[in-house]
Amino acid sequence: MRVTNQITFTAKDDAEALRLASERLGRDAVILSTQMIKEGGVLGLFQRSVLKVTAGILEDDEPKPQVKPRTVSAASSASSMDDDTRRENLIAFQKLMEFKERGTMAPSNAVPKPADLGEEGYRLPADNIMISQEGLRNAYGLTTRPAPNTAPAPVITSPPSAPAPQVQAPAPAQTQDNDSKFLREQVGLLADRIDVLLQRLTAVENNSSQQKTQQQNIFQAGISVQNDEGFEGRLRASEVDEKYIRKLLADYSVSSRKDKSKRLPFPKWLASQIDCAADNGGDAAGGRKVMLLGPTGVGKTTTIAKLAAIKALWEHKKVLLLTSDTYRIAAVEQLKTYAKILGVPIEIIFDISTIPSVVEEHDNADIILLDTAGRSQRDKKNMELFENIYNSFLPDAVHLVLAANMKYKDMLDVVEHIPNIPVSHLLFTKLDETVSYGSIFNIHQVMGCPVSFLTVGQNVPKDIETASGSRIADFLLKSEDERKR
Repeated sequence: MRVTNQITFTAKDDAEALRLASERLGRDAVILSTQMIKEGGVLGLFQRSVLKVTAGILEDDEPKPQVKPRTVSAASSASSMDDDTRRENLIAFQKLMEFKERGTMAPSNAVPKPADLGEEGYRLPADNIMISQEGLRNAYGLTTRPAPNTAPAPVITSPPSAPAPQVQAPAPAQTQDNDSKFLREQVGLLADRIDVLLQRLTAVENNSSQQKTQQQNIFQAGISVQNDEGFEGRLRASEVDEKYIRKLLADYSVSSRKDKSKRLPFPKWLASQIDCAADNGGDAAGGRKVMLLGPTGVGKTTTIAKLAAIKALWEHKKVLLLTSDTYRIAAVEQLKTYAKILGVPIEIIFDISTIPSVVEEHDNADIILLDTAGRSQRDKKNMELFENIYNSFLPDAVHLVLAANMKYKDMLDVVEHIPNIPVSHLLFTKLDETVSYGSIFNIHQVMGCPVSFLTVGQNVPKDIETASGSRIADFLLKSEDERKR
């Protein structure tokens, strides 16, 4: 982030600072810092305390140009040793297939395959394939030798009148011995390659057999890991963590063995494993005083407006809105607009110590919703500020708000840096901005808290719903088209 249009001015208090910053910089103004100073007076006397304010507009840094990843072929991604091995295996199979094919139409000069090859005793199959000498040479790209009983054409080296010298053809017996020796050497090399390849294939088969055994140990009831409906694949496609997939399927297997007559379909069973606040008949909000907590950009302000609309318009409750997000003018103005439309009071908290008195003034409120400023989970100083807000407000329920389109690792980072505040509920937003919902289930398993609400859009108040196990199971197991049916 970078600061633009930074200005400095003085104000008598925080409320005036917000108003002046909004007037001079617009709705996107952000209070960067405040400092109480003395000004005016004569010779150091009669000075008054004022608030020195620095404000500006925060803008995202320009994104760095993305470099298109270089396409790497399958051959270059493997090591050179793997390439050589692959090429060697391919050649060995090709030669063997060629030898077998030629063996069925071997010419008259084909040589019977010897029974014993090499010092290590490699043997070819016992069907006694006839291997053609010429086919063997052609297969390895060697020059074809003249047939044993055929003399080469005479070479004329003297004048035409002189008799041409006779070139004597090699002895048939000697040529046949050389061919047999050459054949034994080449087939021996081929047998060596095939033996190495068979050893590697055996090792791969053994590993596959071990993996199957491990899977059978996990699912003792005989229920297939990849069942007919493909639920395992759907969970994996939703990016549910692998350890939770194994646990779910194993637990489902155990529950099915106990009473097969009462065995639930997997989607209904999965829904029963997801704890939601309203599934037990209670209020999903969790009490009268409700606090929303979460990182920047997850939609807390919009969500709290949706909750206020539900309580005020549908349940006819007396609602009080509180906001401690005094750093973003637009957020305060947005919540004020919603409060005006809904006809509910709103209080802006500038001093944390005043929260108890504000709550006491509105003792007739049925529900009080507190919005907090979005902060990076790594901002330790502001995380401690949330502890002070909690201790002053003493809420009945704390909802950790997370966006469904966040990566699971980012959610874990948020959870690891939560201040010393007892989170009681999980609230997920922006389900309409992702196609992978596994992180919802993953973080639910990590936190062990019930899920309260789900938001699926920006419209207020309709794009929010009370969370249920069946609804989350649908997100995990069904495609968008299936959910719409």
